[in-house]
Amino acid sequence: MSWTIAKNDGGGQALSAWGIEAITLTRKSFETDELVFVVRRPDALADPQFATGDTITLNDSDGITRFQGTIRTDATLTSSEQEQQTYGAWNAWDDLKTTTYQQNRRLIRSSDFATLDDHPTTAVVLFRNPVHTSGGWTHWNVKQQIKDALDFGIASGLSLAYNLDAVDSVLTPWSECTDIMLAQVLRRCQANMLDLVGWWDYSASPPCLNFLRRPSMETRVIDLTDSTRVSKIDRLRQRNDLVPAGVVFIFLTSITDPATGKAYTKIDVSSAGSTSGPGVIINTIDLSTLENDSSYYTVPPPGGIRHLAGSYFNTLATPWFDGSIVLKAAECPLAWHPGMIVTFTHGRPDWQALGGVIQQVSEDLLTGLTTLRLGPPAMLSAVQFVTLAMQGKILRQDARPATGSIASTADGAVTSALGRQIAQLQTCDGATINVLTV
Repeated sequence: MSWTIAKNDGGGQALSAWGIEAITLTRKSFETDELVFVVRRPDALADPQFATGDTITLNDSDGITRFQGTIRTDATLTSSEQEQQTYGAWNAWDDLKTTTYQQNRRLIRSSDFATLDDHPTTAVVLFRNPVHTSGGWTHWNVKQQIKDALDFGIASGLSLAYNLDAVDSVLTPWSECTDIMLAQVLRRCQANMLDLVGWWDYSASPPCLNFLRRPSMETRVIDLTDSTRVSKIDRLRQRNDLVPAGVVFIFLTSITDPATGKAYTKIDVSSAGSTSGPGVIINTIDLSTLENDSSYYTVPPPGGIRHLAGSYFNTLATPWFDGSIVLKAAECPLAWHPGMIVTFTHGRPDWQALGGVIQQVSEDLLTGLTTLRLGPPAMLSAVQFVTLAMQGKILRQDARPATGSIASTADGAVTSALGRQIAQLQTCDGATINVLTV
């Protein structure tokens, strides 16, 4: 295949014209895609052909864009006669990793304690609409949270588009985060849908970040006995150790006895599969801090949250299949990307019925060798599917901003029972709070 590379706004040139003698394109799910290439130049004193910050576009012989990114790294190996430089170009996911997510918070002005203004802040609440209405806070499912994070990135100047058509809705408790990058927001979303895979389509302009879940993925079949196609099989295995015996979520909420005014903790359980014993994943999520009129949660938690354990269990019930397989061809075709399922024929019987989810595709563009890495997402360890501890840190929602004015007695102050002056402020929903002023 005749590959060409264009730098910045210039025209494309063949790899040989650039002096490129090795080049590899690696595309990953929920991580930075990389184009790494080696340039050898006879004149070691000449200025390098590429510099950090240059935009690189890789096209195939059909004129289809296969990668678009920015030079981020370079390494130089120099002798008295020639120079060899290795460049790394990274795609827009690198921008997501370095852009801090912000939401607007409606805060009261300290100068008049009456005017509300929107202020951007990095103290965000995931899976919750930051706009407070008279009806309280509204909940975002995972799909809505992904959309908001990417919309924020696009509004901040990131060159990307996205496609969420294949992502269904999953409800999850909202959680407070501070100084979190957009890429981390997307990973938190994946933690609630472990079979979610993201892949970049560079033939679109700007590059489009597509999201797929396992039921929506395209399936490809590989004949393991075809030596003209299969170069190497490395550690293929079925990951039964990642299939839990059950998933249990314990929700803690609070109730108040109207007769005594005493508060009690109520336990509500959402479960799927076994509820105790080895292999059961159990997590406690404290919702008691949200027990007020405008909170999303009620006692017991609503149906969507109740089904969260079942959603996790169903995602993990189908065994993951991991390992890698190297395919050889005269050229690297536009046929493989993360978010595909690979099945096998003429392999071991336990392999033939299984499908491996592609998480990474690495292509040597000069030899045609393509390496497919199959398996679970990186966050899925051998003994635990995901850490949900952060989901239990819930932002307290019952401290709403005050909008009223100070009320006073004839002598200009309201005096508390202890003889201290107080200011009376009215909250958004009409309640009155007292603030000590001296």
